[in-house]
Amino acid sequence: MSEPLTVVIAPDSLKGTCPAPQVAAALQVGWRTVRPQDTLIEVPMADGGEGTAAVFYRAQPGAQHHSLCLSGPDGTGQTTSFFTSVRTQHGRRIAVVDVASTCGIELINQPIPLTGSTRALGEAIAAIVDRGVDEIIIGIGSSCSTDGGAGMLQSLGVRLCDGEGAAIRPGLQGLVTLESVDEDTLKNLQQRLADITITVLCDVDNPLTGPRGAATVFGPQKGLADTYFDSADTALANLCTLLGGDPQQPGAGAAGGLGMALRVLGATLQPGAHTIATLLGLDRLLSSADIVLTGEGSLDASSFHGKVVGTISGLVEQARDQRTDTEPGSDHRRPELLIVAGRITGDLPSSRSAAQALALTELAGNEQSAIDDPTRWLREAGKVLAKRATKQQQHILR
Repeated sequence: MSEPLTVVIAPDSLKGTCPAPQVAAALQVGWRTVRPQDTLIEVPMADGGEGTAAVFYRAQPGAQHHSLCLSGPDGTGQTTSFFTSVRTQHGRRIAVVDVASTCGIELINQPIPLTGSTRALGEAIAAIVDRGVDEIIIGIGSSCSTDGGAGMLQSLGVRLCDGEGAAIRPGLQGLVTLESVDEDTLKNLQQRLADITITVLCDVDNPLTGPRGAATVFGPQKGLADTYFDSADTALANLCTLLGGDPQQPGAGAAGGLGMALRVLGATLQPGAHTIATLLGLDRLLSSADIVLTGEGSLDASSFHGKVVGTISGLVEQARDQRTDTEPGSDHRRPELLIVAGRITGDLPSSRSAAQALALTELAGNEQSAIDDPTRWLREAGKVLAKRATKQQQHILR
């Protein structure tokens, strides 16, 4: 039997099909059928998108789930969500909520580019503030809307009015009619939140408007037709001016412009995947790992820029460098990085060998089969990669 290895399994979710804890568990089951002697450490990840609050809950001893009944993503109906809270050793009360589970694109059956709203996030923030907290951490990936955070502001008491002085409707359809922001209600909200630290987790640095802005870059993902780009840009810029924001701040265009609105409320934007990796202590775990297994739904060159795969890849490189510095003569290739993806599109960066990445579509034969039963193919991926690890280990020993 081969020498045992320490394997850290730290994947993101397969968006819309399989949450990160389930991905990690399935990979672990598959790997263990081939290499039962190995030490497997599951560390489900997130980058500010879906699963962010759940990852925080798993990582923090004593953390609690709190259920919420919120407005639906289009401003009508209801959806059930939750936030996670914890009291730290120093007595700080921290709450974590994410856009994905309050007004995210995974909550809708079809795109709602004109009516999609961030109202439910504002309702969640209000509920959190009422309970008394010192810090709110907000993951803003997977938004379904391009409303610039208008819905969130309205549900927190800010009056956004059209030319007749009436409250604007939910979503981009209402934002294009915006003519005024009641400064007193905005200042009241800012004062209400003044003593609370707001930390925003995101994986993009796009500005609010322009060719890299919220509408042009992320609008199509939410179903926004290119014929609306100019009017959406104008509406977002108008909201930003009325709020006193900066449309060119990095991250202002995140989540359909929600990043800008949260900055106006005093939030600090941080790279989501890196912040969560720090929270989970991944650098410490990777320092003694032989193999690190990560992944996401769709792997391409952009996966290595701010997302979970790129963050894990960077931490692996750091671990290799540190190990070489502290242990001269050690195997500088350790830890080895392996990647599982629902699918692989385009060319990966040359420094990240495609041979080390495995797509579920390759195992399942086609994309639909992989989507229909991701757990089965994740287990199969665990088996395949474990066999590769054994062959590589045997080759090194020879």
